[in-house]
Amino acid sequence: MSDAPADEHDDAWATALRDDLVESNFDALVAAYREALQAGVADPVAFLVDCEDPIGNEIARAWEGDEPVREAIAEARAARDDDEAATEATTILIRAFSFSDCREEVPAVFPYLARSFAQPPAAGQMLLVAIAAEGAATFTSAAP
Repeated sequence: MSDAPADEHDDAWATALRDDLVESNFDALVAAYREALQAGVADPVAFLVDCEDPIGNEIARAWEGDEPVREAIAEARAARDDDEAATEATTILIRAFSFSDCREEVPAVFPYLARSFAQPPAAGQMLLVAIAAEGAATFTSAAP
């Protein structure tokens, strides 16, 4: 039995889940970042939203609407039912927005991310946000 408090275990699990989601969907995050750059978005921030997470679901529905998110989740769950190896998969939404918009909006929802939005990413870096496990985390990576 572990001596770690339950909240430390939960934090470690949440961190690992967000990290795994970013890692397994990294190519799609890069694609969203590149598309935003091509559309003229300055300093894009790429978001990965777990649509099956309570917080992520609320955000996804605000961005996409109730019906498209409900349908995407139903389709993903049906596909998982057909694929025993996909039991830990989830329905995700990936979008990119300008850093200047995110600088105000993200800390209003996730105050603990305010430091990540104090200044734009350094040259050659991109900022990623993963919303999953009833919270959010930021990641930086080399820009493509």
